[in-house]
Amino acid sequence: MRRSSHAPSDLGLRATRDPRPVDRLDGEDERRAELLERAAGDIDPALSNRFGQTVGKELAYPGHPFEFIPIFWNGGDALQYGLVVHSDGLAHRMASYAPGDDRGPRWLGDDASQGLGHLLAVNRHWAGRTAAWSAPGVQDLIDEHRRDVAAAVDELAAALSLEVPDELPGLTEGARSDRDVTPDAPAGWTFEECNDDVGVLAPSTAFDPDLVSMDRPFDRDAELLTVDGLLARGFPASALAVARNVYQFTAFDGDRGAAAARAMQRAYSALGREWLVGRVDAYLDDDD
Repeated sequence: MRRSSHAPSDLGLRATRDPRPVDRLDGEDERRAELLERAAGDIDPALSNRFGQTVGKELAYPGHPFEFIPIFWNGGDALQYGLVVHSDGLAHRMASYAPGDDRGPRWLGDDASQGLGHLLAVNRHWAGRTAAWSAPGVQDLIDEHRRDVAAAVDELAAALSLEVPDELPGLTEGARSDRDVTPDAPAGWTFEECNDDVGVLAPSTAFDPDLVSMDRPFDRDAELLTVDGLLARGFPASALAVARNVYQFTAFDGDRGAAAARAMQRAYSALGREWLVGRVDAYLDDDD
């Protein structure tokens, strides 16, 4: 784990449960929903009940980061786009994430507005250029499709006051990147990297200054026993860092994975992050 403490630059979006401009993408607004599908491609709102699914369906995947809140789904590999939410009132980076990838969430934008703009830019760039459009004699259809997507992108961007860049900032066809999702640490706060590519962002006083780095071989069961000791000594952020490192390696390991998730839950509670406590409950209930 590596720690960083610094003052914020631009904290951008400051919301948790109703991030803007995402909350304006109301599924009941048929025009806006139709625009979204044309402009952003084959994605579905993650919080829709279109197929009888409920909020939190992403937690059916063991190891899904509790802090990653999906906004959209794309494709059969459960590729998701959403926000990495550490705590209320802070900036939330937008990221892509797929359970089958060998990395955690990857950067998509510094906030929801930038991330949505990047999604639109990716779809506009790749419109008509994928393998599905490789059949001979369809150039007229490709040109028409590209014009339609570009017009939809312009209209949706204007409606939501989004900036859509002409160049893609290191994003693939699926809007994946190689960049880590590193949040700004406000004054008096610390961000500590963990092996799940999410890390821990919390007040600096919540970290044990003497905790040995987890970037080393460790005994998962023995390390998990230290969580309650860290909590008892008033270091819930360090407790969360230890627990989540263990969880990353045990999520698919039945009772051991559940024990690590419960350890994370106790740390969330000590940090006052009750909505994350609830997400762990939802995950464990689904796993039972």
